[in-house]
Amino acid sequence: MSLDYLTLSELEYVYEDFDRKYDRDDDDLQSRHMEYIMEHCGGDRMICNGDMLIEAQEEGYLYEDFRDFCLEDYGVMA
Repeated sequence: MSLDYLTLSELEYVYEDFDRKYDRDDDDLQSRHMEYIMEHCGGDRMICNGDMLIEAQEEGYLYEDFRDFCLEDYGVMA
């Protein structure tokens, strides 16, 4: 399904569903988010060790970008 065909309420539902899965850690989404941070931070934030990475993940650093990236992989936001 393309973003062009999603209504605002459908998009909100897709985001809420993803957020619930993320909170339950389905498919190890939180670990994938940390990998995404490492690959996409581009020097915006200094991450020197695992503790700093966990802190960034817990603060939601790059979360919206990660969510959109995951949804694009599933064809929701193509």
